[in-house]
Amino acid sequence: MSPVGESENNEDMEKAVKQVQGQSRTVRSQLQAKYTTKVNEDSEVLAWLMPHAAHVSNRYLVGPDRRTPRLSLKGKA
Repeated sequence: MSPVGESENNEDMEKAVKQVQGQSRTVRSQLQAKYTTKVNEDSEVLAWLMPHAAHVSNRYLVGPDRRTPRLSLKGKA
C-alpha cells in the first residue's frame, strides 16, 4: 500500500514486476527448449526460476545511463 499521491512509486514497481516477469518467461522458455520438456505451473524448478530471474534483472540489466545496477552501486563491473 503506497501513500496517496505517490503514483510514481507504483509506476516504478509495476515496471520492475513486468521486467522480472519477462525475464522469468525467457528463462522458462529456454529451459523448455534446451531440455525438451514442459515446465508446468506445479514444477519444482519454479521455486528457483523466479528468484533467479529477479537476480539476473537486478544484476545485469543495463539502464538508460548504460550502467548495470552493480556498476552503479559498487563502482565496478
